[in-house]
Amino acid sequence: MNPKEPDSIEWIMEFIDTVTKNIEHFISDKSQVMRIRMEDANEQFPKFLEWIGAEGDLDAAVDEWTVRHNLGKKNRLIDTIRHKAKWPYTNRRS
Repeated sequence: MNPKEPDSIEWIMEFIDTVTKNIEHFISDKSQVMRIRMEDANEQFPKFLEWIGAEGDLDAAVDEWTVRHNLGKKNRLIDTIRHKAKWPYTNRRS
């Protein structure tokens, strides 16, 4: 497998790194930021909803984090990457 093909671990790790850097750059000058680790979103998302004063069916919104989509070969590769990736996310609010 070519390391630059979209199915390769190297390509996915580079993609994750690029997206993370872009997000970090975008939020670097923001005064109100709440960082949520995607692997902990089921526990952290309710805190976010409270923080923003969300209204509506909050239980249904939280339940969406348990729905798995696209359970094919590529998703298994992404699950593997998730366990290897290092995410520098913490909660921050100014």
